[in-house]
Amino acid sequence: MAAKRLLTLLHISDTHIAEPGCQTGGSRIDPSTLPRWRRGRVWHGVLSHSTPAMMALADFAARLRDNEGSVTVHTGDLTSWGASGQFEAARALLPEVLQDPRALDFSIPGNHDHWPGTGGVLGRSSSALGRCFPELPWIRHIPLGRHRLLTLAAIDTDADVPPWSSARAWGRGHFKSQIAALDLLMPAPMPGEIRVLLMHHSPMVQKYHLGIVKGSRAALAAFLPKHGIRVILCGHVHHPRAVVHRSRHGRILEARCGSTTQKDCIPSGATIARHGIPHNTLIVHRIEEDDEGTVTWRSELYRHGLRGFEPVGLLAAIPL
Repeated sequence: MAAKRLLTLLHISDTHIAEPGCQTGGSRIDPSTLPRWRRGRVWHGVLSHSTPAMMALADFAARLRDNEGSVTVHTGDLTSWGASGQFEAARALLPEVLQDPRALDFSIPGNHDHWPGTGGVLGRSSSALGRCFPELPWIRHIPLGRHRLLTLAAIDTDADVPPWSSARAWGRGHFKSQIAALDLLMPAPMPGEIRVLLMHHSPMVQKYHLGIVKGSRAALAAFLPKHGIRVILCGHVHHPRAVVHRSRHGRILEARCGSTTQKDCIPSGATIARHGIPHNTLIVHRIEEDDEGTVTWRSELYRHGLRGFEPVGLLAAIPL
């Protein structure tokens, strides 16, 4: 018999939404950001969101919700550069696109959301960040039937980054305080419980740029086995990938989503060029149980193409 599906998660990330009138659906750009694009792909997050990608996401999410009752998770960089208008636009646009008033219930901020909202990187975050994400870390539960439970735990991986620091400039994660706070919130694990951590930065990124500071990485490594985390969902670097980490409590799947709705080309005068910008992607995670009671987590990658978000293939499948 086919495995029974317990839950479907639609994993989106790095939407980089800009406010209407500034960069409406990515149709017009802020001239002040043009010099940044010429410095390389580190600045591609300021390109804002794409109307075609948003439309494709709307179609895909509607089908997945109607067919599988999917739940959406968003792993950071909701906005282009943290402006109040961008948070307002995101809070209005994503629930409309996903046709779900609770579309942002399982969402976390990214490093772009911590930017000061002026188009620059350094400086104190906009007050809109706290209004959009008033409670972090958090823990939420989704029942998976009579005997199983999915626990989603979430942290802000930019929580400890000083506003005028090299860590902010280089997109590095710094979040020891979040791990400490979440450690106090986590109850003892229950039989049949599956624990998932949402974070923006990707632990598999070992390089300095876009990586994680040493102290936070060590705190995370100790936290994961202590609390039985089996899956990490993240984003940040715009390139989707999955990897299995070895831990003393078993294997941990890290599934990293690429940018889902970012504009995928750079206008330059009368021409348009991709300049190495990754394709928009999303991941569909399915939790399945077979007749013998074995639960498997499957992650399937989809890429935005001419016919909307199209399947690329299976990223990972691990028993839990």
